[in-house]
Amino acid sequence: MSEIILKTENLSRSFGRFPAVENLSLEVHQGDIYGFLGLNGAGKTTTIRMLLRLIKPASGNIFIYNKELNRHHLEIMNSVGGLVEIPAFYPYLSARQNLYLLCRVRMLKDKKLINSIIDELLTVVGLVRRADDRIRAYSQGMRQRVGIAAALLPAYIPGNDPAQKPLVILDEPTNGLDPQGIYDIRNLIKKLNQEKGVTFLISSHLLSEIELICTRVGIIRSGRLVIQEELKTLLKQEGFEIEPPKRPLEKYFMGLM
Repeated sequence: MSEIILKTENLSRSFGRFPAVENLSLEVHQGDIYGFLGLNGAGKTTTIRMLLRLIKPASGNIFIYNKELNRHHLEIMNSVGGLVEIPAFYPYLSARQNLYLLCRVRMLKDKKLINSIIDELLTVVGLVRRADDRIRAYSQGMRQRVGIAAALLPAYIPGNDPAQKPLVILDEPTNGLDPQGIYDIRNLIKKLNQEKGVTFLISSHLLSEIELICTRVGIIRSGRLVIQEELKTLLKQEGFEIEPPKRPLEKYFMGLM
């Protein structure tokens, strides 16, 4: 079995009296494309915000690269990228300028290297022709592509710790994308996983997309983990065949809700 790259132990978070996440224990292995599934309000985005250290858990622990997140967040986050809900950028700056600032935040100083990384990112998300247009002129789908480019930044920075292969956490990455965009991002995720060893945790409502790209899934209901298993094993156990248009994952998921 591959090494565990991300692990949570009894992770919990409440908002007032509402328990958003309860005793959640996830395991994401190196090289996974992990589908994180649940209905609206199940606790997916709250979990992702805790994994990216945007909010603090009420209790429990998060380990990334076998390091406790709260104590080692600076060294951990150098190799972690994330997209949460709707991406926000400086609207009066271009996509290139916004990505440049993010590179500087990650302590990159070589302008030639930064520009090379940005050119590659904008190319893989299909925005190179609009790279110098201001974000405020972008459609929702184009802004989503910039958000994905920003999340993928750790996968394109050379010289990162080889023991910390990039981990990218994406919350509904295909929001606002047209069918071509969904197709492009799906193939990009597969390519980065296979060629660069990038591990992905992806939250999505598009079960057909999860079925096409993910190797393992975790399903939560009312903040609690219902199942966590390799996708093929899970569906085989339930007697489903993995072939469209039967959509076995959708049938299995709805049966749990």
